[in-house]
Amino acid sequence: MRTQQIKSLLLTNEFAITSDFLEGILSSVNEGVEKIETINDISPSHSYETKNNVAIISVDGAMTKKNTWINAICGGFASYDVLSKYIEKAENDERIDTILFNIDTPGGMVAGADEVGEQIFSSSKKTVTFYNNMGASAGMWIFSGSSKRYASETTVLGSVGVIVTYRKREKEKDIITLLSKRAENKASDDDKKIQARIDEIEDIFYSRLERNTKMSKDMIQKGFNNGDVISASEAKKIGFIEDITSFDTLLKSLVNNKPLAAMPSENEKIVNSNIGATMEFSNENFNVLLEQNKVLSANRDTLSARNETLKVQLEEATTALDTKIVEMSALNENLKDMEAKLSEVVAKTEDAETRVREAFACNVDADTAISMLKANDALEASKLANDFRSSNGASGQSDANFKAQEDPWAEFNFKR
Repeated sequence: MRTQQIKSLLLTNEFAITSDFLEGILSSVNEGVEKIETINDISPSHSYETKNNVAIISVDGAMTKKNTWINAICGGFASYDVLSKYIEKAENDERIDTILFNIDTPGGMVAGADEVGEQIFSSSKKTVTFYNNMGASAGMWIFSGSSKRYASETTVLGSVGVIVTYRKREKEKDIITLLSKRAENKASDDDKKIQARIDEIEDIFYSRLERNTKMSKDMIQKGFNNGDVISASEAKKIGFIEDITSFDTLLKSLVNNKPLAAMPSENEKIVNSNIGATMEFSNENFNVLLEQNKVLSANRDTLSARNETLKVQLEEATTALDTKIVEMSALNENLKDMEAKLSEVVAKTEDAETRVREAFACNVDADTAISMLKANDALEASKLANDFRSSNGASGQSDANFKAQEDPWAEFNFKR
């Protein structure tokens, strides 16, 4: 791209950018310096990535409407068209609930800035901006539309306003300009008209900031010192940013869905509660520290001795517990043995009761009843009863004779 073409484009566009950056561009052009010849040689200074539920859109450098002439001389670029596509991509991703803008920019062209800013403001996702190093001019305009804004400690913010450069035609000796009859203002370089144009753009700029930040126009103008840049701490005081933090801490809070205040501070310090206030180094303070060290050493020795005592007590308690477990195990075995014997006695008792009932039912005599009780099993006892009945008739002996016999239960002390 030739120097004259770049000059022409620089002189026909309005910028929301820091004056230093624009002067640097103009200086390069005036010296005939062209860093890059074709758009294909340019390295992008924007990116899109995701982490869990968060889409991260990064901008590093000046911004333009499209990937065009200014990209080459800036050595990098972030076009509004690409940013718009990134935002749309995040909007359409169901996994994403938050869009995090990681911004380091001196600003950029006015053309296209408001459209991207309105896209952010009306996003259906939660939008958060982190200003990293610089957030100036168009960077303020566009990304103030985020629901929350943060910055690193060394970031500068501001440069609220519009800047334009142009050339006076009467000073260009070799230029001849001819206009058609109904276009007398087509090549006007009237200062008042140009001033009115950039003032109109600035009014739009201010109205967006006023709506997005809830700050009044006077607060914006005074807070940002009439187009100057201010520190992150000053921006926090006037309410433009929520807090000062690091990008990693902010990202973690968004991924974990926790308030930023709940995240550990990057600069968290450990305070020695024994010493408290900071002391100047002196012999007196050194002696105090020595005494404190002696106390701490004594406490350490006491705790160490106490720890040893507790270890011994724990071992003794463990041994006693093991002994009790063995004893309980032995008692449990004895109990099982006693339960088995009791079950055996109950079974024998129930068998004896059955045999006695059978003896009564068969009207056997006392001797036969005793034999039935001594029989090896119930089958043998039943056979004795049946044999008795067979030898003495179906009815067996008379009730009187049976009752006259000795009580068959007496020998066994059986109690029902």
